[in-house]
Amino acid sequence: MRDRRGEAERRPAMAELAAIIADLLDQVGGEPAEQAARLGVDVATVYRWRKGARRPQRQPFETLLRVAEVPPRQRELYLRKWELAGQSARASAAAKRSSGSSGEDGPATSPSARSVVSASGERPQPVTVTLPVAPAAPGTAAPEPSPASASEATPMPATEARSVLVAESSAAPRVARRFRKVLPIAVAVVVVLAAGVVWLVVPDAVDRAGLRDQVRERLGESADIQPTLRYEDPGFELLLPSGARFTAEQESVLRRWTQEDLGRDRIGLGPLVDGLRAGGAATPVALNLVLTLKSRRDQVIHVDDVRPVDVRRAAPYAGTFLFVPPQGPGETVKMMFDFDDVDPRARLARPVDADTAYEPGGPFFAEKTLTIDGGAEEVLSLKSVTTRDAVTFRVRIDYRVGDGPVEHLVIDDRGRPFALSPVSCLDRTRGDVMGHARYERVWAMKGFRSIEPVKDPRRFEVGPPYC
Repeated sequence: MRDRRGEAERRPAMAELAAIIADLLDQVGGEPAEQAARLGVDVATVYRWRKGARRPQRQPFETLLRVAEVPPRQRELYLRKWELAGQSARASAAAKRSSGSSGEDGPATSPSARSVVSASGERPQPVTVTLPVAPAAPGTAAPEPSPASASEATPMPATEARSVLVAESSAAPRVARRFRKVLPIAVAVVVVLAAGVVWLVVPDAVDRAGLRDQVRERLGESADIQPTLRYEDPGFELLLPSGARFTAEQESVLRRWTQEDLGRDRIGLGPLVDGLRAGGAATPVALNLVLTLKSRRDQVIHVDDVRPVDVRRAAPYAGTFLFVPPQGPGETVKMMFDFDDVDPRARLARPVDADTAYEPGGPFFAEKTLTIDGGAEEVLSLKSVTTRDAVTFRVRIDYRVGDGPVEHLVIDDRGRPFALSPVSCLDRTRGDVMGHARYERVWAMKGFRSIEPVKDPRRFEVGPPYC
C-alpha cells in the first residue's frame, strides 16, 4: 500500500526549492533563453526547475547563486535547501519502489474492511463485560426487567458495531494530527513571550541588538550588508582589446550623437558605455567606483579589510579607443588600489594638486578604521590605477558583525569583473610636446559637436594622464 501521507510530507521540500529558484531567476532577469545560456543548460530545464519538476544539479545551482549575487550566508542556506530537496526526492523514489512490490498479490479489500483491521492483521472482536449484581433480599421478588433494560441488552447489529469500531480507531490519529499542527505555534508563542519577559526584566544583561540580528537570521534575512555600486567616471572613455571593434549599431549611436545630447543624462552615452562594459571593455588609466554599504544589522559592523581579488593581468588593450574626455571634476576619493604593486592593497588616497588628482598613500587600514552603525550606510569612494598591465578584478570586503567571526562580501559588476587598462602609447608627453596613442581604431569627440572616427588612429595625439 503506497504511503500517500509520506509523499505529501516530502513534496514541500521540492516546492520550496522551486520557489527559491524562481526568485533567483527573477533577480537574474532577462528571457528564459538568456538565463539558460548563462547557466549552461537548455530552456526546458529552466522551466522544469521553476515548476519543481526537476531538482538542478549542484554545479548549475551554484552558478545560479553566483549570477544572482546571493550573499555567502544566504548561499549556504539555499545549498542546504537544495540538499534537503535531494534527500526528499530519493526518499520518495524509495517509497514508490517499495509500494510497487507490496500489497499487489493479496485479495482485494474494501476501504471499510481495511479500517477495522488491527495492526496485527486481526479484526477487533466485541468484548462482553459482566457486572456484579447485589442479591435480592430474602422474601423479595426479583425485579422485572424494564423495557429500557431489555432494549439495552439487545445485541447491536454487526454494521452498527463496525461503524463504532471504525470511529473509535480513527479518532486518535485525527487528534494526534491536530496536536502536531498546533504544537509548533504554541512553542513559538511561548518563546516570544519568554523573550519579552527577559527583555523587560533584565535589559542590562541582554544584547538587544544581537537578539534582533538573531531573529532576522532565523526569518531568512541572511545578508549583513546591502551593497550598491556606481561608476563615477567623469568622462566616457573605454578601451577594447586587439581585434575587437564596435558593432554597426554602436557605431550608428556614435555617428548620430550631436551637441544637443550634452544636456541628456550621461550625455546620451550611458546605454552604449554599459553595453561595452558588459562585453569586456576596460576603463583607461583610472577606474572610479562608489560603493554604498548599507548595514542590515542592529549591531555595529567592523570593516577589517578591502582588497582586490581574482586579479588577472594582460597586455594593455590596443584595439579600439573611445575618447570622450572628462568635462568636470571627479569624485572625492578615500581609498585607492595601485595595480602596479605586486600585491595591491587598500591605500589612502593622497591629493597631489587642486584638480582632485590623487596618488596612492600608505596602507588604509593601518591608519584608518571603518565601521557601519546598525541600520546606517557608509559611502566608499574607490579609485584603481594602473600604468603597466591591463587588469580585471573583483572587490572583497572582510567584516565582522559585532563580536562575531570574520565574514566576506565580494562585489563585481553584475557577475562580471571590473576591467582597467593603461593606454597603448606610441610616445609620451615631454614638456610642451604631446604624446601619441596607437590603436587600430579611435573614436573621439570633435569640438563638443560630434563623435567621429580619427583618420590616423596609430598616431593619435593625447596628453597626460594617458600618454
